[in-house]
Amino acid sequence: MGTVGERIKQIRGNLSQQKFADTLGVSLHNIADLERGKTKKPNKFLLQQLERKFHINPHWLLTGEGEMYKEPPVQQEEQSFVEIPYYPEVFAAAGAGAYNYEIAPKKIKFPREFLEEVLKLTQFNGVHIVTAIGDSMSPTIENGDKLFVIPFERENSQVREGGIYIISCPGGVLVKRVYVNPFDNKMILKSDNPEIPDIEITGDELESCQIVGRVVGGTRRY
Repeated sequence: MGTVGERIKQIRGNLSQQKFADTLGVSLHNIADLERGKTKKPNKFLLQQLERKFHINPHWLLTGEGEMYKEPPVQQEEQSFVEIPYYPEVFAAAGAGAYNYEIAPKKIKFPREFLEEVLKLTQFNGVHIVTAIGDSMSPTIENGDKLFVIPFERENSQVREGGIYIISCPGGVLVKRVYVNPFDNKMILKSDNPEIPDIEITGDELESCQIVGRVVGGTRRY
């Protein structure tokens, strides 16, 4: 009946591993490890994505038994909205903010078209929402805006120069544009508000700061 990896290859067909991974919202390594047998079975998220995107029968994928495709396929209405976790107790600011992911998030439904076309999101795993306070990033981000954040590790912990990030430091949780100078072991945080001075982080303070994730968009609807 073959292996899970062989069945993954069968589903992928003529798609490259990278394109297949992007379509499913997972990493290239995830797909490659499954196909070469390093990972024996897909995780729950990947199973769900294969079912939703390709209508694959999870039982067939895991065991080789039954039909490859699940009938009936996932209804279009189920695919039109995505639930994104919103952490109402997490605030990102010019000064001190609250950083508390321990409290269970609320779930807010957003049209998939909005997330894909406006925010340019191709995958939603790990994406969450926090609230901006203060005017340090005005006019780009205003007080009370809800910010969509991609976890830093999902982008291989690589900073996009000038990208807007949520940074947790001893002095608080900030939302700033980030510039990194690896040679000087320095991180510069810039505001879009010209009245707010840059913040330069070096030494021990840099070691104690954590980049939480990159802001990919925001909304003032909620």
